[in-house]
Amino acid sequence: MRVEWFVTLDEIPRTSAQEKGVRIVRGRPMFYTKSKVLEVERLYSMMIRTHKPERPLEGAIKVKVLFIYPVKKPHKNGEPKQTRPDVDNMVKVLLDSITKSGAYWNDDGQICDLRIIKRYGEPSGIGFQAAEIDKGGLEVDN
Repeated sequence: MRVEWFVTLDEIPRTSAQEKGVRIVRGRPMFYTKSKVLEVERLYSMMIRTHKPERPLEGAIKVKVLFIYPVKKPHKNGEPKQTRPDVDNMVKVLLDSITKSGAYWNDDGQICDLRIIKRYGEPSGIGFQAAEIDKGGLEVDN
């Protein structure tokens, strides 16, 4: 089985999973999720629900995530985006949101092949693909 979607966005969220807050309560650090991270999680939850697969993917999974930023001078369509935010931090919020939903897979440990692409293009937005793969890494045809 394969899940695939693209959501057009004028602006790609820059918030990363590392943006946690800390406050000291009774001499102990207490960590919390900042409001801008919660906003991105809500956006991702809406995207996830809208494109929910008929059943969770089973077994080994390959995932491809595209972060397509609006083309602005001096950049060109298709050019890699080589500046912040870091792709590993960006994708963590999205994958954690998908895992929490329980709709796409049972556990993110099932992801054996992950590709993250960050580039300029039109339309801008976030693309997502996930597919079950066999022991050789080839897509399973259900």
